[in-house]
Amino acid sequence: YTYYHTEYLTSNSGNWTINGSPSFTSIGFGGSGIGSVITTANSPTGNDQQISATVRLQQSGGAFQFYLRATPDAFAPNFGSYFVFSIEGISVTSEGCQAAVQLYRRSGNSQSSVAGSVIACRDGMNIRAVAKGSAIRLFVDGSLSIAVEDSTPLAGKPGLGVFMAPAQNSRSWVGFGRTD
Repeated sequence: YTYYHTEYLTSNSGNWTINGSPSFTSIGFGGSGIGSVITTANSPTGNDQQISATVRLQQSGGAFQFYLRATPDAFAPNFGSYFVFSIEGISVTSEGCQAAVQLYRRSGNSQSSVAGSVIACRDGMNIRAVAKGSAIRLFVDGSLSIAVEDSTPLAGKPGLGVFMAPAQNSRSWVGFGRTD
């Protein structure tokens, strides 16, 4: 599989529209800020898109978002239009890691919840969010976690978001690609 855009997220490469106050650190995109970054890279696949990222989870707390079909000003929950998978309620204990995943859609002036699930998580897991036609999917380490059909006519690009994540939690790598 070949992504049309990849990068390590330790600094702002300039390939992003930045909303709010997210941060790039030596371990990746995350930190205690609140914000989003929507890619400016041109997609050869239009609104059929995929975002894949490696997620570091070493402490409880915070939330990470994965945007699909997002307008440049997308910033959950109040700005732009988008589909966004939000990994929230992250709980890391000696027994393991668990988090809630919600899929939200924002169009017009309101955000609504579309689907939700609880996932087992781990440090270094891969999250892949896919939008193809009306199919919106989330995969955790290659296993399907959420699958919905939604024909809301949204258009835009993929991106990432963060909400007050602990300093040790981040996304260290991201790739954008065609859908399978």
